[in-house]
Amino acid sequence: MIRWPADNGFLNLEQLRLLANSDLLKDQLLVYLDLKTQREVHLATEINNLTRQLLDIIDERRSFIGELEQRLPTNVMAYKTRQELKCHQKDDMIRGDGR
Repeated sequence: MIRWPADNGFLNLEQLRLLANSDLLKDQLLVYLDLKTQREVHLATEINNLTRQLLDIIDERRSFIGELEQRLPTNVMAYKTRQELKCHQKDDMIRGDGR
């Protein structure tokens, strides 16, 4: 049996009854199109939810990267300053030992 997104996960029983008791092609086509539309709406809703989740993830990562970029220059400057002071300290030690 084909599964469609309905309350119980299967085709609507009223629609099945209509199909089984109808000789009219029009009724059968209407039921088919209704089921197809329900499925498409369900899929569109799922795609919309997934797209929203993806955009939330992208925004979160963009924010995180922005924070890192704001802090990075300060950290790089502190690192460079520390390296420079170490070099001066080594130079002072070399000059002190050589005297």
